[in-house]
Amino acid sequence: MKAFSAKETWIWLKTLWDRSRNLRRSRAEIQASHQKKFRKLVAFAKERSPFYRAIIAERGIDPEHCSIEDFPVLAKKEVIDNFDQIVTDSRISRARIADFLSHSSDPNELFEGQFHVLHTSGTSGTMGYYVFSHHEWINGSSHIA
Repeated sequence: MKAFSAKETWIWLKTLWDRSRNLRRSRAEIQASHQKKFRKLVAFAKERSPFYRAIIAERGIDPEHCSIEDFPVLAKKEVIDNFDQIVTDSRISRARIADFLSHSSDPNELFEGQFHVLHTSGTSGTMGYYVFSHHEWINGSSHIA
């Protein structure tokens, strides 16, 4: 098993601390924190994602005052069909991930040396890709801990 770097250890500890802190917070405090994080994410997506930039413009959404209900629910097919316009990092594309997965046989290998990639089985006819930074991967994995 690979040892964690100092940065990875810090991310794990911070994530676990945040989770334990939430156990002491009221429902209203947690909701306010989630709303703040969501609005920060919307501003980031507006800047970096052509797909979400268009949705925000079409619907007249104000990132500083929006809520999740302002956005459409995306089905798997929509994510697959619009993948290259949804992603917020120009290094990531559907074709490049497909190429990476066709050549990689090591489940621990990172796309571009820094992204974890998961994919659906493709039983619906098209394979869906889900890409996570290492920080996001640790954050999601911390639920298990």
